[in-house]
Amino acid sequence: MDAAERFLGGDDIEIYKVELWAKYAGAVDYDQMHHRDFGNHTLVVPRTDGEHVQMTTFILLSDVTELDGPTKVVPLEIGRDIPILPREQPFGALLDKEVSVEAPAGSLFIYKTDILHRGSNFKAPGRSRFAMLVDFQRRGWRWNGKMSWPDHAGRPGMTEAMVRMSPRERDLFGWPPAGSDYWNAQTLRDVALRYPGIDMTPYGGARSP
Repeated sequence: MDAAERFLGGDDIEIYKVELWAKYAGAVDYDQMHHRDFGNHTLVVPRTDGEHVQMTTFILLSDVTELDGPTKVVPLEIGRDIPILPREQPFGALLDKEVSVEAPAGSLFIYKTDILHRGSNFKAPGRSRFAMLVDFQRRGWRWNGKMSWPDHAGRPGMTEAMVRMSPRERDLFGWPPAGSDYWNAQTLRDVALRYPGIDMTPYGGARSP
């Protein structure tokens, strides 16, 4: 959250996408063309002046070496001069310009939706790679996004997550903040019923059973 607030220039931010990725050597061909991610993150195109930036990330959950199919990235100083469309570049055209994202588990890789990058193949059998992709933007840009959190709310994992989150973490998913006119005696009571074990005291209620 701290990185996102600094990257996006404020604390009025939201999470618009979370994915958990697992890759296994030999499962599929992971080699990709260099591409930009904005195609399924926005209805329009990224601005190139540093405004209206979406922050995309990889949180590495396992060590990633050259053997583990690392993400390959074209540095901004090279990619910025390549037209934004088409989103995909001819296969192999930028191989001599790319940088390999290799780092230990727990590392955070931050990039933007206009950065050229690609997936690469494993270079040894029996290898695996795990990462969580968590993407942020300033709140309220209705032309951007990738997931609808209410659509996920009925899933057991999401229910458990909402109970365990801090109020600040819930806020990143669009949860009504403390002081919102949404909260009254009825909503405090019924939200507590929907999420057993949640602490409603920050919103004016009590901890649910």
